[in-house]
Amino acid sequence: MTEASAPSKSAPGKSQEDRDRDILRARAEALARPLAALIDRSNDAEFATFSVDGDRYAVETAFVREVLPIPEITPLPGRARVLVGVTSLRGEIVPVAALGRLFGGAGSPLPAASYLVILGQARTEVGILATEIGEVYTVDPSELSSAGRERALTRGVTRDGLVVLEGGALLSEPRLSVDDDDAQEHPAG
Repeated sequence: MTEASAPSKSAPGKSQEDRDRDILRARAEALARPLAALIDRSNDAEFATFSVDGDRYAVETAFVREVLPIPEITPLPGRARVLVGVTSLRGEIVPVAALGRLFGGAGSPLPAASYLVILGQARTEVGILATEIGEVYTVDPSELSSAGRERALTRGVTRDGLVVLEGGALLSEPRLSVDDDDAQEHPAG
């Protein structure tokens, strides 16, 4: 006899069908409890990853509007060296930035980029040069350690060296804007 068809010695007023349903419900609750406790991912967020000359970065997918092959970039003389130029994306002018110059200093070389990661919220706001595009990861914020330079622009670094960027801070960074007069380089004179 199977357990479902075995006579029950408890709950004399219940039908066999009700007793079977109670047994199955109790089993389901017992199996679900440990799993629910282990998977509390309410604080996790999804991050798109990309590389710039070997350095790995991630930005929350909510800020990634699209990724495309590197388009033609028009240089902007006299701008902060972080901003390498602009490109036209469906008729909209998009500033293009080099993260190496933002985090590594103005003298960092331009990456041999193959992709442009377009960031924005309500609209496209900036393109980031990338040499490789990675996967989308879920990152637990409690597993991040603090980043070195430009802490306001990062959430932290994972154990395996992935620099998790703060998307909102990047979008409000004046050095990544063509509209901000403070972002221009002024020659000493």
